[in-house]
Amino acid sequence: MIHGQLAQARPDETSGKKPYYRLRVVDARDGLDVNAWSDTPAFAAVSGKVVAPLDFVELQGVFSKTDRGLNAQGLAIRALTVEEKATLLNGSVERRAELDRWEAELEAAIVAMKDPLLRAISERVFAKVRVRFKRAAAAMAVHHARRGGLIEHTASMVRLAKAIGGCYPDANLDLIVFGVLFHDLGKVVECDMDEGFAVQSSLTGVLVGHIAIGALVLSAVLLEISQTDKALLEGRNVEEFKAHVLHVILSHHGTREHGSPVEPQTLEALIVHLIDKLDANVEMMRAAFAGADPETALIDAPRPLKGKLARSIKAV
Repeated sequence: MIHGQLAQARPDETSGKKPYYRLRVVDARDGLDVNAWSDTPAFAAVSGKVVAPLDFVELQGVFSKTDRGLNAQGLAIRALTVEEKATLLNGSVERRAELDRWEAELEAAIVAMKDPLLRAISERVFAKVRVRFKRAAAAMAVHHARRGGLIEHTASMVRLAKAIGGCYPDANLDLIVFGVLFHDLGKVVECDMDEGFAVQSSLTGVLVGHIAIGALVLSAVLLEISQTDKALLEGRNVEEFKAHVLHVILSHHGTREHGSPVEPQTLEALIVHLIDKLDANVEMMRAAFAGADPETALIDAPRPLKGKLARSIKAV
């Protein structure tokens, strides 16, 4: 028995022209893909519109793994009750504790900033987006594409920033941490999950994109501070400061090919980009192994990773 949100119910046909549905059900941690064959109760429920995408549902069946993925005999699906939906959205005690811990890590990273202007901007931005930041996904797909994925990804990057940034004393660690905290700020709009676990495209997210959204929000907050807390700007070259702050955000995808308006041209921007790429790639590899047969030594790498992946040798 599985509880989650029906993210997709895509009609398809077998080679023998029999109709079926490709279902994807997601929750706070992960998602699963399973087919509703034409002779199952689930097929009848979807085709009869008893359940539809974005509904909260229960799946029942005899589940097994095959070389083509997950299979379920006698698959059935029903809508959850109001009480069951509330329990699912609140998450387990363990998951809520994780989200609280990651939120506390971000708050601690802000408090620890030595630069008063970066700290002030961070405090204002986080106060504006705290609720959405905690529920948003870090991506539409690929990595951390789940409710709470943004804060999970960001907290992991904060830990990496402290470790890696500390290796380079000529780099501005506060700016690195700031870039890590808010590189995906625009995801609170682009990948908000107000309606559950299925990541839904928003008009602003599609037409503007998370990189530009993040830069716009940070520019607005810096303007607020320049008008209300002018003492924080004394002795600062504001134009230079703003250029460096926005550059870290605008360049974090690394190349124009991958969506960056500009490529990293400062030490801090390069480090933020590489930390982002490291955490995303590790998450993709972990997810690939978690979904594979544990007896298989080599598995196909999920895109955008390439080639084959091999499991790690056990640590001594």
